[in-house]
Amino acid sequence: MRKVTLLKPVSASTCILKLFELRGISRSKLQEELAKSTLGKALSASLAEGELSIDARESYYTKPRKIAINLPATPRDFWQGKKRLPQTVDLGEMATIPAVVVKKGGDFPAFWTQDQSFLGVMEELYDRVRKKNT
Repeated sequence: MRKVTLLKPVSASTCILKLFELRGISRSKLQEELAKSTLGKALSASLAEGELSIDARESYYTKPRKIAINLPATPRDFWQGKKRLPQTVDLGEMATIPAVVVKKGGDFPAFWTQDQSFLGVMEELYDRVRKKNT
């Protein structure tokens, strides 16, 4: 059976510094080298501050709160509502320019291999569909 040695967990900043120390770079030498660049200055300042305290929380998420709502008395009132819906719906105006979205591609988009205009074919198709559905 193999023997396994468990290591004590360390914080991330201590772990990084240990890696540099194992490579032969002391903490003071590392901070001197870091101070030569602007990003290194910020990192060096954060290393000099020491460890941050851990702020324990009960939960990562907000707790839901119960609120009172006014529901209709019966399921029928809920689903059918207090006032009737209109029997007819105003459809508005028909589109004056068919195939507006298609027109952005131009008369002969890259995928279109026919001799006639892609926009002309699509306008005719839209007109046929509109007449069939009305």
